[in-house]
Amino acid sequence: MALVGVVAATTLGWGHHHSGTVIIGGSNAQRATAVWALTRFAADGLALPPLAILFQVSESKCGGSLGSYADGTITVCGSRVTRMTRRTVLHEMAHAWTNSHLTAHQQARFLESRALSTWNDAGVPWEERGFEQAAEMMSWALCDQGTGYLRPLIPNNSVDQLTDGYELLTGKPLPRLGTRRIDR
Repeated sequence: MALVGVVAATTLGWGHHHSGTVIIGGSNAQRATAVWALTRFAADGLALPPLAILFQVSESKCGGSLGSYADGTITVCGSRVTRMTRRTVLHEMAHAWTNSHLTAHQQARFLESRALSTWNDAGVPWEERGFEQAAEMMSWALCDQGTGYLRPLIPNNSVDQLTDGYELLTGKPLPRLGTRRIDR
């Protein structure tokens, strides 16, 4: 893949706990967000594969969404850094994690627990795919564990259901992020 017009690239090399990951482009705040997200996975013992994290100013590069993941590359679109940017980076990293850690049997168990019929069929609505629900649950658990409108926009999204899903996916209890959940 040829990258034209790269603003900045940071390689997190040997000895760094995110070894093998490269962050391409983005502002200082965006690059800090990527490192923060990598750190959230590491803090919960969730090893990510080597990644390229590419920040694009133009939202058109993400096909109308805020981010995408394909073949080891996370693309994040837009220039602002918000709570949603953090959630998006975690969501796309969760795709990388599920691709590298879940077996077909584990995917099937997750689908059954969520009453879903497919892991990642593009012909099925986004919120009905196991791949997307898994990424939403993991980003929720690692970001802010928000309630109310801060919960993922997937069916069956009570705090208990999201917690159960995270624990089924990772085999770990819900991480303790602070003294209370964000409730808005």
